[in-house]
Amino acid sequence: MNFYEQLNTYIKQFECSSQELVNASGLSSAVISRYRNGERTPNIRSKQLENLANGLYKISFSKKINISKVKIPNHIIGKTVLEIDLRAKFGLNIIAIENQGNVIELIEPNYIFKENDILYLSGAKNAFLKLSKWRL
Repeated sequence: MNFYEQLNTYIKQFECSSQELVNASGLSSAVISRYRNGERTPNIRSKQLENLANGLYKISFSKKINISKVKIPNHIIGKTVLEIDLRAKFGLNIIAIENQGNVIELIEPNYIFKENDILYLSGAKNAFLKLSKWRL
């Protein structure tokens, strides 16, 4: 999934408008528009991405959507994103995966989960509760 597709997924999931994201992130309407249509992608370590993430967090919090960091459960190490399919099982979206300081923000379905992966997930609060109790 491309950055703009993921961003549009969050906007749809959070049921927010581009203007709400502009207000929450402090980014301009033009920048949000370019991100949403794929004309532009922020650098992973940029202030714009940080502002965008903070804006999404504010919106998610205000709309009772959760964004959380989750250590990879041991029982999914060695499995792919597609095999686990957190979106279908729990309604959770993988925002990014961190491992040993490296961050992957564009997650491919064939990504194989590794020991020490940290997942950045978004979804409803009850989905995280279900995930915490889940075993294969």
